[in-house]
Amino acid sequence: MESREHLWHYSILVLVVLVGLFGVAVFKQNPSARFFSIFFSVVGYVLWGAWHHYIEHRFSWVVLSEYLLVALVVLASASLILFPF
Repeated sequence: MESREHLWHYSILVLVVLVGLFGVAVFKQNPSARFFSIFFSVVGYVLWGAWHHYIEHRFSWVVLSEYLLVALVVLASASLILFPF
């Protein structure tokens, strides 16, 4: 794959992460809204990973499970930080 195409793909990923961080910054006083911002960013991350590997003909269920595992760790961490016991 061309380096220009890689730049385009990773630019989309950076945009997904930046939108999520923007949401976290905007919703300072609302933990639920912050969590949903993180949640939608994580969903975007998983979808991006599946799409990226599909385009590069490297998609497998193992790769998807890795993205899902990272997503679950991020969501679990965010929920423990935003909603402590």
